[in-house]
Amino acid sequence: ERREGFSEADRFYARALELVDGDLVERATELRLKRSRTLTALGQLRDATQLLEAVTRDAETLGRFDLRGAALVGLANIDQKQGRVSDARRGLDEAQAIGADLQDVRLQIRAAYEVSSLRSDYEGEFESAARDLREAQNLAEVLDDRPLRVEGHLRMGTLLFNLGQLARSQE
Repeated sequence: ERREGFSEADRFYARALELVDGDLVERATELRLKRSRTLTALGQLRDATQLLEAVTRDAETLGRFDLRGAALVGLANIDQKQGRVSDARRGLDEAQAIGADLQDVRLQIRAAYEVSSLRSDYEGEFESAARDLREAQNLAEVLDDRPLRVEGHLRMGTLLFNLGQLARSQE
């Protein structure tokens, strides 16, 4: 994804899914989750949704709640893009509960980022969304997870821009 871009990454994931042994359900589920992210980035939301829905079902059957939580965050992102706020909220509530149960900090951060967007974009709760986003960013800093840190900065910059705080947004 980082070297070749999303289109090429999607082709690799599609090919990997063709090659994965039918007995390796867990590995195929992980690959579908990864492919759904490339499809979302490419704007192919219908295909991404189908993959994510399959991941949520299979992950629960496999007892891989980490994968289920990640898929729920991905679905919530798509739901928000398509204006299905109550569906997004429901998925994020479950993802946050899974993150807390598993003590999966990365899942907690991803869910918090999406909740922050939901609160600012649809509920008009800008200040609390910024506060929650800042808390999640701090967790990403502690983990020293560069992609999560970058995503947090991008989201905060956008939120501050939308609030008219251009100087802080530029930072």
